[in-house]
Amino acid sequence: CSGYLFAPDAFSPDNDMIIDGYAVQVSCPPELFDMQVYNRWGELIYRSVDATSPGWDGSYKGHPCAEGVYLYRIFYKFPHAGEQQKSGTITLLK
Repeated sequence: CSGYLFAPDAFSPDNDMIIDGYAVQVSCPPELFDMQVYNRWGELIYRSVDATSPGWDGSYKGHPCAEGVYLYRIFYKFPHAGEQQKSGTITLLK
């Protein structure tokens, strides 16, 4: 598999069934996957090691996060490729 990973830049966790979770899209299952989401103070608020999970629901410790911009970092490796890293921002809209 010559894999690719797509990370959206916004989502809206308002339970309207339209982009309610933040999840990446992958072309095939990666051998390694570690996604981390941070708030503006650098605090880790979400982590997943499963590329097929529903993703971040926009909450932290059971409470909805405020609308705004969050940082993400993703470490991943597809078969027959080296380890890669992707980082950027996610806009949480309400």
